Amino acid sequence: MKSTSVSSVFVVILLIGLGAAYVGRPTTEPSLVNETVPNLVSIGVITSTTQTYQIYEPYIRKIIEMDVNDYAESVGSPIRFEFIIQDAEGRAAIHLEKMQAFNSMDVRLVLGGMWSSQACASLSYSNYNDMLMVSPSSTSPLKAIPRDNLFRLALTDLKQAPALVKVLENKGVEAVVVIQRGDSWADGIVEEFQPLFEKGGGKVIDNVRYSAELTTFEKYLKTAEDSLAEAVDEHGWDHVAVQLFSFDEAVMIIQEAKDYPTLYNVTWYGSDSTSQSSRITDEAPDESAHLGLYGVNPILPDSEETDEFLARFQEATNTSCDFYDATSYDVAMLLARSVIDAGGDDVEAVKEAFREASYDYMGLTGLCRLDEADDRNSCIYAINGYAEKDNKVGIYQFGIVTENNEVTWFEELVGK
Repeated sequence: MKSTSVSSVFVVILLIGLGAAYVGRPTTEPSLVNETVPNLVSIGVITSTTQTYQIYEPYIRKIIEMDVNDYAESVGSPIRFEFIIQDAEGRAAIHLEKMQAFNSMDVRLVLGGMWSSQACASLSYSNYNDMLMVSPSSTSPLKAIPRDNLFRLALTDLKQAPALVKVLENKGVEAVVVIQRGDSWADGIVEEFQPLFEKGGGKVIDNVRYSAELTTFEKYLKTAEDSLAEAVDEHGWDHVAVQLFSFDEAVMIIQEAKDYPTLYNVTWYGSDSTSQSSRITDEAPDESAHLGLYGVNPILPDSEETDEFLARFQEATNTSCDFYDATSYDVAMLLARSVIDAGGDDVEAVKEAFREASYDYMGLTGLCRLDEADDRNSCIYAINGYAEKDNKVGIYQFGIVTENNEVTWFEELVGK
């Protein structure tokens, strides 16, 4: 892959090319949003898991819904917005059921598809039923399809895979064993990663693909151990690594890896899904610090406005805000702005307005410009990993990958 009331927040108005994006506004009462408001537009929200739902309920109510309606008021629009939140419970099939339920309610605009598997499961239905799904965090390149009804403000793995390859090459890695979960997200990134790595002279010596529902990994780690041992003999310890594409089950995988001497004594690399996980530091601190588990993550802009929003999010949800949480804010603000610009929630009109608005929209997460597949065009990545410092294991930034995939390593660790 996160409640107290907000008593006071700061006014932050980001002036952008065609309008303003609200990052904070002082208020003591929620915006008036109910069935008696004329020109009310409903936006559906489908969280990926129940844990995410528990975070997004106060996030939507205490921040996003208020800011969206305050923005509408500030530009003189009679339109007001309500957000209806549902939970996909970690399952793609349930996500589709929630999309169907929104359709029956005539809710055409949805902030959802937070996991790529969930976005994939619902895209055909969205296309057929004229619904727009905007994802803050789906990254699978399998759904980078022009002119469909899935827009994504996360960088897809068409962008992440080259960044990962550059990190490996920069570290002198010549051969890797890929360990991946068996779903559309991991399949998509591996499909991009492997040919790029091999084109640069690297070698994927094995691809160990496990069921996404597993809770123990002995069989798969034994396969990876055997393949890796042969690669170490050929390339040497410093030039062989594990490339892991995993979600929360990464905790169990790296804990069990201690039983396999070759696996446990090479450096591990991950992706954006594993390189800043508080669960990993809580449940597998020693293992993660030993393995490194370096990955790349989009970076939030470093600004006073960002700091103020992060504090506001912390107060509302009692947890810290990551890039994809902030992306959800940008999704909601762009959807609202697009509805206002389109004069209503006609999906085709909203899509065109969204594309136009995104071109120079400087949101919480930076420039939100879309590419030809209606996915985010660019971003700078942090290289994050796990290490022990001052007798405590933490998540640190080790460097950056620029928009041109140039790798820079820091001389000192930067705390996350």
